[in-house]
Amino acid sequence: MLLTDASDAPRRLGNEQSELFESLKWAAEVKLKLEQGLEQTLRDLRQHCTAIANLPNVALLATLKEELAEALSLIEERLQQADFYRFAADFSTSLTTIRARIRDTVIEMQDLLKTRIKEAEVDLKRVPEWIKLTQQEQTELLGNLERLIVDVAPDLAGLTTMLNKDYELQSQVQSLKHSIERLGQQRIKEELERAQAEVPPGETPEIKQPVARSIKARTKITTMDDLDALITQLQQLRGELKYAHAFAVNLELQDE
Repeated sequence: MLLTDASDAPRRLGNEQSELFESLKWAAEVKLKLEQGLEQTLRDLRQHCTAIANLPNVALLATLKEELAEALSLIEERLQQADFYRFAADFSTSLTTIRARIRDTVIEMQDLLKTRIKEAEVDLKRVPEWIKLTQQEQTELLGNLERLIVDVAPDLAGLTTMLNKDYELQSQVQSLKHSIERLGQQRIKEELERAQAEVPPGETPEIKQPVARSIKARTKITTMDDLDALITQLQQLRGELKYAHAFAVNLELQDE
């Protein structure tokens, strides 16, 4: 064409109504929009959409997915259209909305993690063998949970971090419970063995007396707190006496 007068351009490239012309025009418009920021917007949108779709359906994350489901569906629908580039402003607005909702969720997850850690601390203290740990050991164990609290950016990366922290908390609590039970049971066993090895004056070494324990309880229990307290005492007592060769428990009933 450059070597001639270009009079054959319509035949080679097509006239204004040709498919080739429309394709070139479409490509030019897409290129312009991409260069104006649409490309990065679409990359970020795809990253967020994929991450949200792969989130587990638990607590706050299930709510996040439900609230964004319609917006994500509309985004996917528009991306399938040939004139998707005409929705550049809408894509940008959707991305802003998604990021804002993720920010709120991350903040909520941080607050929820702190609450769950407090609940986990109470749960650990209810383990019957807890009382057999020293004050320093108890403090160190609770400190392991407190260290799970971290400051994260309220974005997609922060959301992933908080999700991992939630799983880590569940695993940590179970691990600490097993550690408390194992250590406490070992100490209870050692204490009973020492106590049973001691021979009271006037008795022969061959005769082992039953381990004597007493527990106080109200004659009438009307609150869950009192009931929980009694159950805890019985659990602690059971954990101790299971190592005794014989035992005698004196139940002292008290009036209101």
